[in-house]
Amino acid sequence: MKFIIDFFEKAIYLIDDSFIESLLTKAFIDDNAHENDKQIIGFLIENDKKLHFKLFRCLFLLSFFIELAYMVDNSEDKVLLKLFSTGSINVIRPMLSKKCRIYEKEAMSLLEKSVLTKFNKKVKNVICRDIEEYNHDNDNIIKNIYLDAFHNILDIFEKYIHTINSICTFLANILILVFFYPLLIKLKYGVLQNFFNIGYVIIYQTAVLSIFQHFTVKNKNNRNTEENELKNIIYSLFQNMNLIIESDSLKDELNKIIKHVKKMVSNHNILSKYTSIRISPDYVKSMRYYKMLETVTSIFINDSSLLFFTDILKSKIVEFVGRKIELYKRLNFGHTIVDILNVKDYQISKIISWSNETNQHPYLFVLEDVSINHKTNSGTIIKIVDNINLNFEVGMSHFFYGNSGCGKTTLLNALIKKVKIESGTIKFLNTYDYAYFGIRNYLTSLTAESALFPKSLHYNIIYGIHSKKLIEKNEEIAGTINKYMTLFGLEKYIQTLKKTKTTYLSKGEKQRVAILHLIISIIYNDKRILLLDECTSNIDNVMEEKIYTELKNLQKIYRFTMFYVSHNLYNMKYSDFKYEINTTNHSIHRTEMNV
Repeated sequence: MKFIIDFFEKAIYLIDDSFIESLLTKAFIDDNAHENDKQIIGFLIENDKKLHFKLFRCLFLLSFFIELAYMVDNSEDKVLLKLFSTGSINVIRPMLSKKCRIYEKEAMSLLEKSVLTKFNKKVKNVICRDIEEYNHDNDNIIKNIYLDAFHNILDIFEKYIHTINSICTFLANILILVFFYPLLIKLKYGVLQNFFNIGYVIIYQTAVLSIFQHFTVKNKNNRNTEENELKNIIYSLFQNMNLIIESDSLKDELNKIIKHVKKMVSNHNILSKYTSIRISPDYVKSMRYYKMLETVTSIFINDSSLLFFTDILKSKIVEFVGRKIELYKRLNFGHTIVDILNVKDYQISKIISWSNETNQHPYLFVLEDVSINHKTNSGTIIKIVDNINLNFEVGMSHFFYGNSGCGKTTLLNALIKKVKIESGTIKFLNTYDYAYFGIRNYLTSLTAESALFPKSLHYNIIYGIHSKKLIEKNEEIAGTINKYMTLFGLEKYIQTLKKTKTTYLSKGEKQRVAILHLIISIIYNDKRILLLDECTSNIDNVMEEKIYTELKNLQKIYRFTMFYVSHNLYNMKYSDFKYEINTTNHSIHRTEMNV
């Protein structure tokens, strides 16, 4: 049977790619479809075109042989032909199905590679743009889109292939009707009448297709804002579960979720994605036209076998339209992906040149008449500082303290341009016009909640070190890691450094691993600005003193500037300057230590 398949494959490859592209475009893309829907379908068709529509051609051949076999079964007499077709299809179907599976995986792989590669690039643009434009409201939205991107793309592809399969089945039946029907069914009414019947059936199927296509999904909802907000509420619930239970407010928080779901249910645009098409006004209207067409057809065509064949074709059309409706419903979940793909390229700020070998810049940051406000989650505006003038010396340690909520972290983020100031200017070295990405290569920060990758300790410790440097200084880096593993009480992990995952560590051990990464970054990545925000909150006092003492020793060698925040005022003894933030008059009192 292989020669039969080879013959038909060669024949179907005579069809030009552009013809198949045009056919699929016309079949899939409706004039009233949302622009994002058109773009996603365009991606899918273009993806297939890169593979010369191998999957479409194979699915068509598979459908053709299957439908032809069933047509033979519906013919009168021809016992030997029926037995031959049954034997043939049982051999041909597995062979073509195997090829289809190979082509389908190939198409999926190419789609994920092409779309997600571009998506990754655009997500980077969005994240960098939002940081430099102080737009932090999109953080959770981007996270939700990214979490679902892989699944949504493959889910859309699955619905697309189902619809392709329906198209192939319908086209196969049309081909059988025109070329094979007269050979298999007895012609009872003369040649002219039968040609008329076949011609009429083709016109009839075109009309049926037009009627049923009339009620494909009209998706006007471009964003899943409500769904993303619901996800954020659920994430927040589980992130703060201990606090919620201790506050005996679990019931209230769950009710908030139900309240949000009810709000979503009241949104007709959201519900339209899930409602049944069969009871929609458009469907009811279309079925009225369809019934009239059916009546006319039964009058004109008096051939029962041909009427039976028209019923088969009608079922294929209904199947195609149904699949297409399901595809369009699923396309809505890809809208946010397309929105990101359509984001214009964003040029991040260039790295500011800085030679750390001389004393040409005595001040790292200079604040001139700076006022900073902080917006809480509830929307309340809190003034942090008002008209502050401060100089922060290069190569020194600067300790910030004050009441909880006074704005210590906000001030640190304002220095590195991750928080927008209300008025005044901040100068970096001699530059007024700088952005976060202009100084990012010099920065390394650590907070009480700094996350580690759920990978090996070794992966986390050397993360960010250039691969060339890792090769050139492999032994030196390994020795440095072992030294600090021992100093920080992590020596039991030295032998299993590349096997032990951070998920098995205690909170204190995780903080020590994060600090070890910080030190490796100072030594081998030339990090010159350290931002430490409660980075030793889970570490005992003895180990904490070891860590700060070592940082002070390293500072003398590498001349980095350290900004740190701690509720433990004992730690201010390691600083050169201390800064008390006063929430009453929104001022900062600076004191030089060891004077």
